[in-house]
Amino acid sequence: MDDSLKLTNISDKMIYLKDYYCYLLERIPYCRVQEVPAEQCMNIYIPAVYMTKEGIINSNIQFNGFDAATVPVIFENGLAGYKEAEPFSIEDERSAAKDFIKAGFVYVSCGCRGRSSINSKGIYVGKSPVSLVDLKAGIRFLKANAGIIPGDMNRIISVGISAGGAMSALLGSTGNSSNYENELEKMGAVMSQGDDIFA
Repeated sequence: MDDSLKLTNISDKMIYLKDYYCYLLERIPYCRVQEVPAEQCMNIYIPAVYMTKEGIINSNIQFNGFDAATVPVIFENGLAGYKEAEPFSIEDERSAAKDFIKAGFVYVSCGCRGRSSINSKGIYVGKSPVSLVDLKAGIRFLKANAGIIPGDMNRIISVGISAGGAMSALLGSTGNSSNYENELEKMGAVMSQGDDIFA
């Protein structure tokens, strides 16, 4: 895997959110070639019980029946109306982040390009299937970083709002399809991992 997509020294990137008892890795790029950087990134929220402040996984603690290796990962997109979506903040009323984190899940808000995405040259770059491909790149990125961040990357559960729900269904039904490999390679996604999800 390209080292630029490997999460290292995450203690330098972690933000502790005291009110929610979790750590945030904010606006982490999931591909090497970002046409719209604000959209092609993710926010990763990790319940503090699973991490030390030094950025090391705490594998000895269980919470609500899970530990750092077995806790499922909630993967939410905000692609309502098939419009582009930046990652949600925990305070965004459209997001279920607070509930998932309180229940002890690792929560990921994955941004993606959509129908009105424009790159730095003013060109529209959100034509299908790039929304789906961006989310697939996000899944591959998480799998490539299993063991660096908590979460069972074989139990990624995709959720979404409106069209984002349809996108979750597409993620579930097109896992590891070769139809998207060219787009994934073009954007510099992790090609050594699959993009299938648990649910």
